[in-house]
Amino acid sequence: EGVSAGGQGSRRRKILLVAIPAASDLLATAFNCIGIMYIPASVWMMLRGAVLIFLAIFSIIFLGRKMYCFNWLGLLICVIGIFVVGLASVSGSRDVASSRQDPSSVMFGIGLTLLGNVVRAAQVIAE
Repeated sequence: EGVSAGGQGSRRRKILLVAIPAASDLLATAFNCIGIMYIPASVWMMLRGAVLIFLAIFSIIFLGRKMYCFNWLGLLICVIGIFVVGLASVSGSRDVASSRQDPSSVMFGIGLTLLGNVVRAAQVIAE
């Protein structure tokens, strides 16, 4: 009764300001949790570093930030490292046949983990 129409809109806005990042965090966590079921935990942790790459790209596009030469060099090193880890995971170890997984399921896990990183980077930029 004592709440005006303007107060109700302000309350909804506050709820949305919290709900949108929370929902994107939940979605990113879901993608990452499903992805870890298909790849080794060590590979999953290394792939989590890809969030830096997506954050840099999103900050340039959406926030208009400028990247310097040393920033690009650092990103290049991250990309090379993530590529090597992903390639090693897909190719698997030739010595241990029992722990080797199907390459398509490993690629699926890598894709979900990277998708989770994209969602997490978008959440950070939105916040």
